Amino acid sequence: MAEKEIVIETTGEVVESVDILDTTGLIEVTQLPVIVERLYQIKETVTDRVESALALECTEDSKKQIKDERAALNKMFKELEEKRKEVKAKVLKPYEDFENLYKECVTNIFKPADTQLRDKIAAVEDDQKEQKRQKALAYFEEYRESLGIDFVSFEDVGLNITLNVTDKKLKTACKDFLDRIKEGLDLIATQEHPEEILVEYKETLNAASAITVVKNRYQRIEEEKQRRAEAEARAKAEAEHQAEIERAIAEASSEDEDEPSFEDHFVAPTANDISELSAPTAEPVTEDTSEKPDVYEVTFTVKGTIDDLRAMKQLFNERGMTYVQL
Repeated sequence: MAEKEIVIETTGEVVESVDILDTTGLIEVTQLPVIVERLYQIKETVTDRVESALALECTEDSKKQIKDERAALNKMFKELEEKRKEVKAKVLKPYEDFENLYKECVTNIFKPADTQLRDKIAAVEDDQKEQKRQKALAYFEEYRESLGIDFVSFEDVGLNITLNVTDKKLKTACKDFLDRIKEGLDLIATQEHPEEILVEYKETLNAASAITVVKNRYQRIEEEKQRRAEAEARAKAEAEHQAEIERAIAEASSEDEDEPSFEDHFVAPTANDISELSAPTAEPVTEDTSEKPDVYEVTFTVKGTIDDLRAMKQLFNERGMTYVQL
């Protein structure tokens, strides 16, 4: 099998020599598939047969004829389809045979080789990237310790270590990250509640967000304290007001001890109660019945506030009525 050698020269010296496989004459098509067909010869016949069948009117009497015609057309089409599939199989078989042989002699050799070479290259490149990572890690740990930071890791930097990235760029990324952490710690140290802010900061590594979270928390706490204080003040004021009312009632009761008074609870008489009253229990006290109305005695219980009782007492006094405390 012939081979070619390509030589690349620079200033007259041979720099690289690569052997290229000469594929001339290895794979050739000696004859394209020759298919002899006479389809146009039957096209007119098939077209006339189909048009004739479609022109038939389907009735109860002609239904059987149309069924037979349809079956005949389907049979004809099936025979032509079988012939087409047979031709296709004959045409494709040589290529399928060639493809199987090609895989055996070429594909199945090149593909595994490419995979193995790729893995070898990847192993070397992975080692190169690991060396870059170790250098960056060592710098990160040393600089972190100098700043007194102990709660972040090398992975927090989020470096993308590739073959093209330089060691200097990786170290710069580590330094920038740790400098931002130190700036955040310095800012937190100037705030109220730095310990709580630091707890939040270690979760997010965002100083502004951590400060805002803690400030909002204490603001809500103060609002809750204020709400409770206002509620307690309202309750105290209501209690004092109620105590004043009770003292006023007690003082009013003591003032009326020497005067006829009503019981604290009463049930006002209804119309039925009045209609069921018996005859007066005493004779009229007036001597001149033509000038004064008869006077009756009715017993009932009164219920109301101290103001209600005072108003009723005043009404009785104004009308000259007398009452007896039981």
